[in-house]
Amino acid sequence: MSTPLITIGADKLVEDAAAMMVKHRVRRLPVVEDQMVIGIVTVRDILTVATEVNELLADLIEINREEVYAMGVCDRCGNMSDALSRVDNLMLCPACREEEQLL
Repeated sequence: MSTPLITIGADKLVEDAAAMMVKHRVRRLPVVEDQMVIGIVTVRDILTVATEVNELLADLIEINREEVYAMGVCDRCGNMSDALSRVDNLMLCPACREEEQLL
């Protein structure tokens, strides 16, 4: 145990806890609210949350990835295009993609 005791407030973010653990070279931080210990956060807790966040980010990247298709009808303007791309689950021509970026 470190002296003085290194603690973190209940209102702090996971990133704050991770930074404190690295800075003070500790594996556990008591969580304090109104000068009372209400819990403890560990390195394992931080790693678990980090993995879940990384999985969510990967899913969001996959959802927003732009896919290019050879030819078809634009979902927004209805014109034929030979350079359609999927953006936010819509097939958009280059002109409509430019409009989407300006919004």
